[in-house]
Amino acid sequence: MELRALLEAKRNCTECGLRATASQVVLPHLPPNPIGAVLFLGRNPGATEDRDGAPFIGRAGKELDNWIEYLGWWRDDVVIENAVACLTLDNREPTMAEIRTCERCWLEPELKILKPRLIVILGRDAALSLGVDAGHGETVKTPHGVGYALWHPSYLLRAPGQRKKLYADLDRLKRVLKNQEQLVELRRQYDES
Repeated sequence: MELRALLEAKRNCTECGLRATASQVVLPHLPPNPIGAVLFLGRNPGATEDRDGAPFIGRAGKELDNWIEYLGWWRDDVVIENAVACLTLDNREPTMAEIRTCERCWLEPELKILKPRLIVILGRDAALSLGVDAGHGETVKTPHGVGYALWHPSYLLRAPGQRKKLYADLDRLKRVLKNQEQLVELRRQYDES
């Protein structure tokens, strides 16, 4: 299935009960050429994202934009996606069943099409959606290639004292991204295992 058709089907999703209480399905933010771009993966939309239909545009999104700029990009250079595409009632954590449904129906097919150069995993729920257990600042194998784990931006809004550690993680991420050969080798190793 082509990406445009997949996203149109996703827009009309009724696979779980979340769509009944959400204003809309929040589709990923895509750069002009999304194939092979770095992908930032979060948990699920908040109220602002649900209202406006775009991922990471609230307070956590502004924080993420700062990280993206620190890495040398703009928002339009990267893919920004959520593991779960709908707002949860009272913004509760998505259940594993909701995460798995969205992953099976939408995230997995999207990642197969997008073939991201690297998946930046924003928080525990995003890691769970990829079936990985990763601490912040770790490079990990995912079913869809190389991942790099960071805290979710909303965590930094609640724990600003962790900012120094976050920027150390971002500096490590810069080094991973600069060394394209290392990234290709990591992907090869992960593909073989």
